[in-house]
Amino acid sequence: MNLAIFASGKGSNFKAILEKIKKGKIKGSVRILIANKDCPAIQIARQAGLPALILRQKDFETPKSYSERLFEICSQYKIELICLAGYLAKLPDDFVNKYYGKIINIHPALLPSFGGKGFYGINVHKAVIESGTKISGVTIHFVDTEYDCGPIIAQEAIYVGANDTPEKLAERISAIEHRLYPEIIAKICEKKIWLNEYKKVVYEKDKNLKGIKRALISVSDKTGIIEFARELEKSGIEIISTGGTYKFLKENGIEAIDIESITTFPEMLDGRVKTLNNKIFGGILFKRDNLEHINEIIANDIVPIDMVVVNLYPFEKVAQKEKNWSENLIENIDIGGVSLIRAAAKNYKDAIVVCDTNDYSEIADIIKKDEVNLETRKKLAIKAFEYTSKYDTIIHKKLSSELSILQKDMIELNLNKLFDLRYGENPHQKSSLYSLSQTLPFEKLNGKELSYNNLLDAYGSVSAVMDFDKPACVIFKHVTPCGIGTSQNIFTAFENAWNCDPLSAFGGII
Repeated sequence: MNLAIFASGKGSNFKAILEKIKKGKIKGSVRILIANKDCPAIQIARQAGLPALILRQKDFETPKSYSERLFEICSQYKIELICLAGYLAKLPDDFVNKYYGKIINIHPALLPSFGGKGFYGINVHKAVIESGTKISGVTIHFVDTEYDCGPIIAQEAIYVGANDTPEKLAERISAIEHRLYPEIIAKICEKKIWLNEYKKVVYEKDKNLKGIKRALISVSDKTGIIEFARELEKSGIEIISTGGTYKFLKENGIEAIDIESITTFPEMLDGRVKTLNNKIFGGILFKRDNLEHINEIIANDIVPIDMVVVNLYPFEKVAQKEKNWSENLIENIDIGGVSLIRAAAKNYKDAIVVCDTNDYSEIADIIKKDEVNLETRKKLAIKAFEYTSKYDTIIHKKLSSELSILQKDMIELNLNKLFDLRYGENPHQKSSLYSLSQTLPFEKLNGKELSYNNLLDAYGSVSAVMDFDKPACVIFKHVTPCGIGTSQNIFTAFENAWNCDPLSAFGGII
């Protein structure tokens, strides 16, 4: 679809549209930029190799001649959709009537409030703040012959906080505009939104919500995240991100959407509340094969989130340096991240969760090959629950470390698997060795793989021989000492131990 952009300002929405076209998200092309004055948007057009014209109604003898020139340009470039992006001039009525249903506008408030002549840019946000209203937002609508009127296509609300200034509000609303306007333009280009003969906006709802189309990334450990995010971009996956992660991705050239433009709420309480929002958890938890769920998220303008990439605040690392209950320790207890991981793991059939930086390469490859199967989803979900369980255990262990063991109703052990054993207590049983440590206190030099009984005999014999001050030898067989000897030298001690029961000593541990 051929687009014409009309702009009067810095052209940030125009730039957002061009970026989405470049990435293939909008199946259309901008053919020309028209401005009513010299402005930064013209430079953006010229840098993109697009023609840019300045047309002012006052330069024409009559409104009709102005309209005719606009008709001529739109016909020349075969324009099918006109997008007003901060265009601060009223289009002639006959031009609007001729292109009715093919001209759209974006306004930085919830129309019909704070619209009309003079309500543009920062003026709108000043009026919102001065009025004391708690809700503002963005409106996209088809244009008619009145200021800021015409059938509404989409609106998105944003909470106006007590600390908001016109400038802060403008920044937050711009983030929504840069996401929402290209989305609506893309749908119009794909003929999923149109205006019917009764001047009603018609939407073709996308019921196919399966697959990985959108990922939420929020990571404390940023190892490998740029490379992973680039691979996701190559696979056509849209990225939503939070706070520091969002800034880090943007600084490294990754196109990401600030989560505030989805939730429409700013971060609160020094960052304690960022993701705890219905729009985020609804997008993760809804079942893609449940029609009631689908209709509910569509009715509430919730975007699906198909992948959650999260790792948590480094509580364990901080706990090694901090005292119990210190402010820094408590602030490193992750709340939102744990909730995101658990939500995605719970809805494993429809959302995949990635919480281990070592999995990035494998997951990127699986997505590229379109091989994200149910077993992979289950594996990642189990890993996620293990991760959050361990995280909670570390918190509990640290905060309860000053309690006497007798004050605890339950004692839990978290052990590290060291290796699989040759067999268990009997040859037909499987067995593995787990330990509080991550390594063994001895080195196996050669011989067969160790069995369950080998280890018990080894530990038993070492424990027994340590009871003696002078040279001693202990021989264990089947968890029972079958010979113990002492002497002034180790060789005689061995002979003494062997002679206790030579038959039983055969195959034992010395």
